[in-house]
Amino acid sequence: MPHPSALDERSADRTTYRPESYQRDGDVLAEWQSIARRQQAKDRVLIPLLAQHFVPGRLLELGAGAGQLSVMLRDLGWDTVSSDFQSFFVEHQRSLGLEAHVVDATDIERAGLGRFDNLFSHSITPFITHDYDVVARTYRSTRQALAPGGVMVMVHAMEKWGDVAAEMRRHEAIAREAGYARVQVFRNQLLPSVAYRPPFTAVARAAEQLLGRHLGSRFVLVAS
Repeated sequence: MPHPSALDERSADRTTYRPESYQRDGDVLAEWQSIARRQQAKDRVLIPLLAQHFVPGRLLELGAGAGQLSVMLRDLGWDTVSSDFQSFFVEHQRSLGLEAHVVDATDIERAGLGRFDNLFSHSITPFITHDYDVVARTYRSTRQALAPGGVMVMVHAMEKWGDVAAEMRRHEAIAREAGYARVQVFRNQLLPSVAYRPPFTAVARAAEQLLGRHLGSRFVLVAS
């Protein structure tokens, strides 16, 4: 997820994209680690479901932040590479034993990492800004970074119910314009994060599998 300073806080509709304002803050990493701990139970249910869309091969997480989702994907057996726009996050990811690199999602090729079979992102700034030139550039960048037959899975943060539904229709069109042949959009995270913790985990998992893709509070775009 993006740090708030990555988007111009003066702009309520997030139309101004300012990645240069996303600077190291002594509290940022600790804050993101705290968020990761709070969401861990939910992620342990949702990430395996999302991973079902991936194909065999290398996987790059864009905007991995505190690295917790890359660790989960690695532990699920994926050949995972983590990344972030900011080097201090990348340094932390490497401390977790991850292969990690500084990568700008709007120009993945510049990092010189080759192509990937899978790309994953969770609410990263270049996808959730309303600067649609940036959004389009990011989709083109991901398309160019995928190997033939590759898959990109992007989780979009929830704003207002109606707004995000319309936003995702626009994202679907932009992804197709970027060269993706197959694009699908669905929902996930039916319940608040706390509801996925024991002893409710099994019930939450069943509810997610049954209703999450229809009624969830977040949107997922899968493109190949």
